[in-house]
Amino acid sequence: MAEFDNFRKRTEKEKASMYIIGAREIVEKILPVVDNFERGLAQAPEEDAFAEGIRMIYKQLMTTLEELGVKQIEAVVRVRPGFPQCSDARGRRGGRRKHSCGGIPKRLHL
Repeated sequence: MAEFDNFRKRTEKEKASMYIIGAREIVEKILPVVDNFERGLAQAPEEDAFAEGIRMIYKQLMTTLEELGVKQIEAVVRVRPGFPQCSDARGRRGGRRKHSCGGIPKRLHL
């Protein structure tokens, strides 16, 4: 009986762990869509009915993500002396830039 109890507890932990991993993967795939929403809305005219509808959808998406525990935080980006348009946050491979200066996120979602 004790073996079955241990088996049941172990499978419950594994199931919970798989759910968390799956949820994290889904959120990670949705975050680029959120970034594109923000970029698009930044360019949208204020008095456009279509843009207002997109803002409402964006707000609904953000509310849903917050309910799932995803929180928006401001990224801290240091500016390198002599390169005010770029940041230390970009990566390098073989002396070449991994990301352009425009590829630095302004917000991170956790």
